[in-house]
Amino acid sequence: MPKLDFQASVNYRAPQTTGQGSNKSMYSIDLSLAKDILGGKGTLVASVRDLLNSRKRRSIVETETLYSESEFQWRARQFLLSFTYRINQKKKRSGRPSGGD
Repeated sequence: MPKLDFQASVNYRAPQTTGQGSNKSMYSIDLSLAKDILGGKGTLVASVRDLLNSRKRRSIVETETLYSESEFQWRARQFLLSFTYRINQKKKRSGRPSGGD
């Protein structure tokens, strides 16, 4: 069975009260799959950033004379495909003990 490496990142920022209003909660999910190919000399990675298209900053400003709601979205959902080819070099695995030199 082919070996795939999977990585997920979930970010959450709780709602906050500010001096002039509030910031609503913010969350996002990033996922990626990686597969070594070409006898370990290459790696193919497919990933998605902001899977739910929810990475938005939403805030409310409320004073005696002003009420304003705003929403700002960084880049919308992105799909990425990357390829790495290692010439005369072995893949380095971080966080795992090596079997020797």
